[in-house]
Amino acid sequence: MNRPAPIDLSQARRPTLARRLASILYDSIVVGGLMLFAAALVVIPLGLGIGQQEWERLQQTWQMHLALRALLLAVMIGFHLGFWTHGGQSLGMRAWRLRVVRWDGEPLRLRDALIRYAAAWLSALVFGLGFLWSLWDRDGYTWHDRLSQTRLVMLRYDR
Repeated sequence: MNRPAPIDLSQARRPTLARRLASILYDSIVVGGLMLFAAALVVIPLGLGIGQQEWERLQQTWQMHLALRALLLAVMIGFHLGFWTHGGQSLGMRAWRLRVVRWDGEPLRLRDALIRYAAAWLSALVFGLGFLWSLWDRDGYTWHDRLSQTRLVMLRYDR
């Protein structure tokens, strides 16, 4: 897939916090479904392939819990990093006409996306303060925008 052209940031509009959150909600629904599907791809064949007692014993092991958590984390991270580095838009961002770019308007590289993803969790885990920060920031940036040197821009609606 070709990388999108750089964005002319002089014409870029900032998204509102409501638009950001709506995009996150949309993506959360999609990612939740993907996580459920990925877990089913592992759990159903495993459960059918071994006996009932063995399956119940396996469910109690820390290795099984760790493996399932790692799978679900990989789905979440893979979803966002894949979309951000290949087009700059997740499905929710596309629905709400948002694109993530570097501060120079260039598309994200894998390193940029990784930093943004980790910083977005930080923004959320502190009671969402990192997101709310955009209401007071002079440029409308969140903590993860600043920490990753990336930003969301609103795309124009072209018919």
